[in-house]
Amino acid sequence: MGISTPELQQQSVPSRLLTEPATGEAQGASVPPGGAPAPDCDTELFLLGASELEMGNPVGATSLLERAVAINPDVAVYHAQLGRARALLHQFDDAAAAFRRAVALDPHSAQHHFQFGLALSKSGDTGSAIVALERAVALNPNHAAAYHHLGRSLQKSGDVSSAIANYERAVFFDPALADAHNDLGGAFMQMGAVKAAVACFQRTIELAPGLPEAHFNLGRAYVDRGEVCAAIDEFCKLVALEPLPGNWAELGNALATYGGNDESVEICHRLARDRAGLKRLGADLYREFLQLPPSDDPTFLRGIRELLLRAWTERCRVI
Repeated sequence: MGISTPELQQQSVPSRLLTEPATGEAQGASVPPGGAPAPDCDTELFLLGASELEMGNPVGATSLLERAVAINPDVAVYHAQLGRARALLHQFDDAAAAFRRAVALDPHSAQHHFQFGLALSKSGDTGSAIVALERAVALNPNHAAAYHHLGRSLQKSGDVSSAIANYERAVFFDPALADAHNDLGGAFMQMGAVKAAVACFQRTIELAPGLPEAHFNLGRAYVDRGEVCAAIDEFCKLVALEPLPGNWAELGNALATYGGNDESVEICHRLARDRAGLKRLGADLYREFLQLPPSDDPTFLRGIRELLLRAWTERCRVI
């Protein structure tokens, strides 16, 4: 679910480093006599690199931060910012190496351990990611994002029960963390707890109604519960948000299960095979879908059929 995880993007440079670069985390940075900046001053290079990073230029930031680290390799935040830049470039092994150095220099920083864990996870080292993320939450027991990503790593390793416990901690400390609610629902589905999963997916959609994965997951959960009308609702919303072939196929399958008109089902599957130009059609379909009667009304499937016919006719006209 592009750029690396949001947490690796959004870690800001501590503001004091912008005004007092020789104190706190940057203690030990060499400042030239009189405080004048110089091209070989690690603090100046670091601040320039951090600025480039915040402006969305990880390539330029990497070059500057590498020079800062070469001059003064003993400042943890230099390595941490370099790790961020590397992660944004999807150089996750190099990012993990930078964060490894950051946590060695500052072993009490929960944020460094957290970022280290994210980079390790992205590089495919799930076991080491779990260790780093466990250290992050040990240092900061209120770190919702760390619990969330620890849950993801644990689920990836096959420990779904522990994953659920960590997702629950994540949403306890940050109830607005929509992705964590969604992942918690996925873990419940994996355990066969469909009722609990439905509640999680519904909460995810309340928090982030534009998240396609949540509509997909909730639709699948409804199918498992035999609530096919509700599933059709979710899959219609899904294709409006993300009209990908697989999503049209899910809607077609749900219509077929519900006993929908064969023509409607076939239209869905034909749309599923079409790879381009469906975003606007999906949005139009959703807007019109909102005007349909409730799902238990006998006109529901007729309305769906008419919308799909119009969508397919428009697609053929565009072609």
